[in-house]
Amino acid sequence: KNGFVYINNKLSDDTTKLQFNYLVTFNKYELTEDIIVDELDLFDYLKHSELSPYATPGRFSTNPLVYEMPLSFEKLEKVKRFVDLKSVHRIDYGNETGESVYPQKPDLFPWTIDNYGPIYIPTKGDKIEMNVANFWLYGKLIKDYEDNPSFILIGDKVYLENKEISHYTFKMNYFWMMGDNRHNSADSRSWGFVPENHIVGKPLFIWLSIKYKRYFDTENPGFKESFHSIRFNRIFKKAYN
Repeated sequence: KNGFVYINNKLSDDTTKLQFNYLVTFNKYELTEDIIVDELDLFDYLKHSELSPYATPGRFSTNPLVYEMPLSFEKLEKVKRFVDLKSVHRIDYGNETGESVYPQKPDLFPWTIDNYGPIYIPTKGDKIEMNVANFWLYGKLIKDYEDNPSFILIGDKVYLENKEISHYTFKMNYFWMMGDNRHNSADSRSWGFVPENHIVGKPLFIWLSIKYKRYFDTENPGFKESFHSIRFNRIFKKAYN
């Protein structure tokens, strides 16, 4: 709901660790790379045109005063203290539905990356009703992950091994993966559930953390990246709490 995750109607996110995309506009001074990289610790940001504040990601404009920035709440407070700041507000992706949102069926599920679900995460032994909506939500799990190639929908009827079924019992546990970089994460909102047997490990610690700088290549026009510095304060820290 509005970019935050709720599990069983309770807020699940640690809101201090989330990042959202913000539109940041300055009056007359362009931010330098040193400020963006060193003070805000940002690498993934875009410059936009004031005429098109929600430009397609990857499109750069000639206006140096408008930025799209992925900011944590801590970094957002830093930006708010910048002297030349004109405005800053979180980008609303509430109207962006389409084929990029799982289960890629916007006529049945007009969900967005910021307002998604509710969606039930099945576990081994769960028995669910087989209707048109559940066919599209769980069809990939049943057909591909649970090895039922004959699982099909004809009209509003669901069939398995040429027999109409009204319910299906899951054989495995499933997981829903979401990133805390909420607007820059290609996660289960895009590709759906992850079966238990696809999870091969877990992150334990940060082995290396480095900064990059972005620059414009005049010989081969386009933005490039170069190594900037090592973030020693992050190395060997736990990757999760």
